[in-house]
Amino acid sequence: TIVYVTHDVVEAMTMATRIAVMKDGEVQQFGTPDDIYQRPANTFVATFMGSPPMNLLGGRVNGGGRTVTLKGGAQMPVPATAPALSDGQQVHVGLRPEWFAPLGPGEEAHGTLTAEVDVLEPTGPDIYASLHYAGEDIMARIAAGTELRPGETRGFAIDLQKAVLFDAESGRALYG
Repeated sequence: TIVYVTHDVVEAMTMATRIAVMKDGEVQQFGTPDDIYQRPANTFVATFMGSPPMNLLGGRVNGGGRTVTLKGGAQMPVPATAPALSDGQQVHVGLRPEWFAPLGPGEEAHGTLTAEVDVLEPTGPDIYASLHYAGEDIMARIAAGTELRPGETRGFAIDLQKAVLFDAESGRALYG
């Protein structure tokens, strides 16, 4: 058994079989790299683990606990992994950058978010796209060669099966 301490997220994810994510001397989450990445325990873990970090968008539960309306008006179904939620409950929707896929002109999909493209950072196999949605900055990680231009407004399909909801007040993940 080896205990290895690092602040390098990539190093931790590639070397560890188990990770303890700590903040202010307290363990926030302990688990496998995949568990921590896919099912973060709270907003700290969600934004700390991953490069770029998970996007957190504020919203409110409605529709009998079946829908989340984001700031800016976009609506998304509550993920199947969430417990029963009450109308009016304030949440943050956690979306990893790689769950975004740009739509073509006139194309529509379930779980679409329309955002303005701000900055494009090509990295070789990917493009990091800095987006603006309802006053919030979002990072999307998309395939190289995708036709996007700074300044354009584009629809992005999101893999909502993987979305994570967090309680807006406590920051804790809401899993059923």
